[in-house]
Amino acid sequence: MVDDTTPHVAPVSRRRRALFIALTALVVAGAIEAASAVAWWLSGSSSPAVGVGLELGADAADGEEKSGGPVFDPRQGVVLHPFLGFVLDAETAPRLGNSEVARRLGFPFNLHKPIRGPSDDALVVALFGGSFAEQTYIFAYAELTEALASIERFAGRKIILINLASGGYKQPQQLQALHYLLALGGHIDVAINLDGFNETALIRDENISLGTHPSFPRSWRLRVDDLGPETRRAMAEIAWLEDRRRRSRTWASEAPWRWSFTVRLVHSRIHCMIVDAIARREALIRDAESGEASFQAAGPKFHYADWDQAFDAAAALWRRSSLLMHRTLMASGGEYHHFLQPNQYVEGSKPLSPEELRDAYVGDSGFRRDIGRGYPRLVAAGESLRADEGVAFHSLLRVFADRQETLYVDNCCHVNRAGYRIIAEAIARHVENRDSGSPSPER
Repeated sequence: MVDDTTPHVAPVSRRRRALFIALTALVVAGAIEAASAVAWWLSGSSSPAVGVGLELGADAADGEEKSGGPVFDPRQGVVLHPFLGFVLDAETAPRLGNSEVARRLGFPFNLHKPIRGPSDDALVVALFGGSFAEQTYIFAYAELTEALASIERFAGRKIILINLASGGYKQPQQLQALHYLLALGGHIDVAINLDGFNETALIRDENISLGTHPSFPRSWRLRVDDLGPETRRAMAEIAWLEDRRRRSRTWASEAPWRWSFTVRLVHSRIHCMIVDAIARREALIRDAESGEASFQAAGPKFHYADWDQAFDAAAALWRRSSLLMHRTLMASGGEYHHFLQPNQYVEGSKPLSPEELRDAYVGDSGFRRDIGRGYPRLVAAGESLRADEGVAFHSLLRVFADRQETLYVDNCCHVNRAGYRIIAEAIARHVENRDSGSPSPER
């Protein structure tokens, strides 16, 4: 007999159950995202971008060992060169243009043959510097060429823009590249030297700390000395970690993850862990190679009482090298223009976006530490070049000062295509004015 007093409960349909589960998941996900958003903003984005308000010239404690380099195997993809230190390997380097002459010179990122004589119809403009200058050529070639072509005194001449910049170059490599090209019979009407970061950020950890004179190419000891197993293993691990960091950044920047605060937090934590792991291995390399370097690896004997003296010497070398480039161009009837490249670690140089704070700023890095010591010295040396020697020197430290958008793409110095276009426009503007002997307006 059926008990009619028992209430009847209708079975829940599968559709309703699925809807309930989906709504619950959305609510939970929303709560997690809300909590992540609060954590993101309260913790300064939980990124390594702590301390962005530090002033230029303020130094991290000398005991801090987090550093920018060496974060690569310096012998991979390059070959030693008797005059330039090292160049890109013509057999393995990627090809930008079709100039086999440029490839065999070690400058494959060229759309023109670098060695050419003077011409009334063509204006040869050569770009010198490190990877920042090299990428300016790669990513803003059209903008720089067009802007230079519009300058009145260059009217009627085709702009032949050649690249003599290469990743990791620092003075006197730019000076050597200029003299090498001229010695081979090349001609340059206008030389543009865009540098400063490598001369400041590389000498401590990649030269002096390894027992190598700061005038030698970066990580020279690691290029020419026999490396022990600890160093080789640390380099391999650093290369793997750098690849992991690039993959993490790419993943976090793709849709739909780029809008998730939770993904930002996870990526930020991964970023911090990788940076710390790289720093530990860099310290291992310095310890493993801390013994006395061979004459081949060390170069001239040197001693600095402290790091201030070392950075004074580096700034003086940079100044002398630039002056020699200026005098060389003046002697041949050409023009020389020297630009100090911008950097995110210069306080007040750019309002950093959340993406830049996350991916392009490490508050306790060796870059920040050494930029603080080195850049004020370069600014002073550059202004001395203008006032005392008539060199067309311009500081581009504030070229991004009014830019809110994301421009910096890594935690050392490089920018995106939009950033290099801004650089190209600034360079052309100063070349057009061709002024020297007065303070630069973009200090």
